[in-house]
Amino acid sequence: MSKIKTTYPENLEKAAQFWKEQQSKFPELNNWDFKFDNAKIRFGVCRYSKKEITVSLLLSVSNEWKHVEDVILHEIAHVLAGTGNGHNWV
Repeated sequence: MSKIKTTYPENLEKAAQFWKEQQSKFPELNNWDFKFDNAKIRFGVCRYSKKEITVSLLLSVSNEWKHVEDVILHEIAHVLAGTGNGHNWV
């Protein structure tokens, strides 16, 4: 199995800071958590039951920041659209 190159380790701190900035813009996010997970084939997920957004740690450090930012914004859109909307509104 080949190792994935961690080209962008700074994305982890950027993501955490970006999340805090988004929380200040969108009060709906204030009771939600942002975490990294160990996913390898999906980049991000919004879990309404846990009120958390998780993003793949591996994919975050192996992709340019603009991709990580897009994923976080996509998952935030799920929160703002509300449960049951899936990708209809996102």
